[in-house]
Amino acid sequence: MRIIICSFAVICVLHFFCTGCAKKVKQEKEFLAKVNDYSIFPEDLKEAKKYSTYSEDNLPDDKYFLDLEIGKQLLIQEAQRQGLDRNRTFMKTIERYWKQTLIKELLDREIARMQKEGYEGEAVTNMEAWIDSLRNKADVEINYDLLESAEKERS
Repeated sequence: MRIIICSFAVICVLHFFCTGCAKKVKQEKEFLAKVNDYSIFPEDLKEAKKYSTYSEDNLPDDKYFLDLEIGKQLLIQEAQRQGLDRNRTFMKTIERYWKQTLIKELLDREIARMQKEGYEGEAVTNMEAWIDSLRNKADVEINYDLLESAEKERS
């Protein structure tokens, strides 16, 4: 577990470092708005629209999305100022989200592969067979004594 947390921390640091560098490169371009040292660019609005819950026919105007982005950035900066981004609970939440997203991406990719290869029959059965094949290739070790004592504690 410690390895996972350390790996996750390294990934986060690299991500923030790289995106921080990317923002500096972007600053040569014209920005729509600036919130302290953070610049909001047209592509940020485009992305916000893409992932919004509004339908294409019912999209609010760009000013609406810009106001949302400014508000989000103000809240993010305040949370960082208060140190919430270094809070253990926050880090655990990010770790859970990262794991869930990674699994979702893998499953989406595997489903697309199965569809492309024309697998017929029940999707659940195909997915279970694929996961079983992963388990068979892996070195899985279970401490049944510890598992049993944990079960006794729950009872």
